[in-house]
Amino acid sequence: MFNRTDILTRFPWLMQRERRMIIGNDLDALLSAQFLLHALGWSVVGFYKRWK
Repeated sequence: MFNRTDILTRFPWLMQRERRMIIGNDLDALLSAQFLLHALGWSVVGFYKRWK
């Protein structure tokens, strides 16, 4: 089970606003980026290609 307080204590940047992010080129990455844009104002500045 995830503990929100523990996660935010260990990674405080997760709640910062107006950050920039580089995301993968798949649907999961795009949906996550859309959520972060809506919730915290993060913007996509680049993409990377996942190698399988």
